[in-house]
Amino acid sequence: MKSVAIRGLAEQLTAEGRPEIEDYMTYEYKGQIFDMDEMAYGYFKVMGYDHPELEDWKISALQKLGR
Repeated sequence: MKSVAIRGLAEQLTAEGRPEIEDYMTYEYKGQIFDMDEMAYGYFKVMGYDHPELEDWKISALQKLGR
């Protein structure tokens, strides 16, 4: 269920959600109903934040889309 809350934080596009999103992506996002790599990539890209895994999230999301 935490993935639903994290997705909601990301969709709000507020800086206040960043710590929770980063923590979730680091430790807890395996086997969820949402594509968390796509969600994280979109959030960080739109917000203009850098993250060491940004390119990995992009590649993973594109691979899942068959690109």
